[in-house]
Amino acid sequence: MNTKVLLLTVALAGALAIPFHVAAEAFDAKSVVTKQERIRRAVQSNSAGFSDVPAEKKQELLQRQDELLALIGNRSYSQLSEPERAQALEQIAWIDNVATQAADERMVCERVRVAGSNLMQRVCMTARAQRESQEAARKMLMSGNRTSPRPDTP
Repeated sequence: MNTKVLLLTVALAGALAIPFHVAAEAFDAKSVVTKQERIRRAVQSNSAGFSDVPAEKKQELLQRQDELLALIGNRSYSQLSEPERAQALEQIAWIDNVATQAADERMVCERVRVAGSNLMQRVCMTARAQRESQEAARKMLMSGNRTSPRPDTP
């Protein structure tokens, strides 16, 4: 009896999870095409961190974009078959991963004021290091604001 209940529970949970899983992965074909065009322009102009990406990786990215755009064509997500959807999602994930890595590795420089001075100093770091530094500073600021100062009364 317990085995039947367990199997029924697993079957129902799986049936309920499938539509949610598909909806979570659905994409808007027009926005995918627009994003791929933007990435292609960045690759071809060696901007947005793509200047440091090896030529073979850029060539593979452009080839995968061509395959993705040919696969999607002028169709919407709902018009694609399940294997086509899976292939499109795989290509999108790979391209996004390479684009994110390229963007994270680009150098960002800014002029910052030296503490206790009017002098400006140029500080350069990767975009990833800058983002992590900003997040750490934000966390430190937020944790400092949570504690209220206690009055010094004897």
